[in-house]
Amino acid sequence: MSILQETYHLNNGVSIPKIALGTWQIATPDAVHPTEFALKNGYVHIDTAHGYGNAKGIREGIKASGVKREDIFITSKVRGESKSYHEAMGNIHDDLEDLNTDYIDLMLIHCPTPWRFFNHKPTRPHFYKENVEVWRAMVEAKEQGLLRAIGVSNFNVDDLKQLIEATGVKPAVNQIRFSIGHTQPEIVSFYQENDILIEAYSSLGTGRLLENEA
Repeated sequence: MSILQETYHLNNGVSIPKIALGTWQIATPDAVHPTEFALKNGYVHIDTAHGYGNAKGIREGIKASGVKREDIFITSKVRGESKSYHEAMGNIHDDLEDLNTDYIDLMLIHCPTPWRFFNHKPTRPHFYKENVEVWRAMVEAKEQGLLRAIGVSNFNVDDLKQLIEATGVKPAVNQIRFSIGHTQPEIVSFYQENDILIEAYSSLGTGRLLENEA
């Protein structure tokens, strides 16, 4: 079995492929060929987000690949700026329509704050109550069968504690920036202790690490 087909088991029993095609910074017209090429060459996990705006291109790439929907794992994300129940539910339904699918395998809260406020400093603004509303929409969408698993992205330890305390529902995943030279050990340790999968994005430093011989 190729590593592209190897999986981890999330805390709700869903299997997630270890490696995904990330589609950040790929516009809709440019997303068609990479998606098709990846799926035809063994990838089974495609990672997108409502904020990327490329779901329609991914849809066309999936169609062109000939790979069945049930054989593909799709991750998407509610916008960091979407901080209400109705905005989050709107993002979910937009992605379902744009991807032309009945369900999304994993949906994440893309950021604990609107992006303009985001950093890991303890003094940054917090949106604990707003994230609870977003989470409520995602839990509901999962109960309706629209999502198979739900999680977060870029959340620190306090963000997680507040979310679980308010809802009692533990995320399956926290997708964070993680690469050589940027490993965020405190966040990784806490999430692993709580049986939440750490998923790396920009694991090659958006390509820059490939230029580093060491």
